[in-house]
Amino acid sequence: NIALAFEKPLLVSNTGGLPELVRNPDCVFESGDTAALTQKIGWVMGSSSVLKSLQQDAKIQSVDLSWPVLVNRTIVLYKKLLGEK
Repeated sequence: NIALAFEKPLLVSNTGGLPELVRNPDCVFESGDTAALTQKIGWVMGSSSVLKSLQQDAKIQSVDLSWPVLVNRTIVLYKKLLGEK
């Protein structure tokens, strides 16, 4: 996700794999619930400590979900499934 690359906090709906992009479950809202989204935006924008925490989470996620890390994890998994070390 491009937002993670720029260390921007994400608020995501509970649709598909989007919740996997965030470390804090408080950043997930019910799909289609505009009131919940509005509340989440106010929560992030209303607290510099929350904003900083979510920016740090985005930085961590950008590394954890980077192509080199995902490729390595996939190779390790395939080797494990094939019984290789």
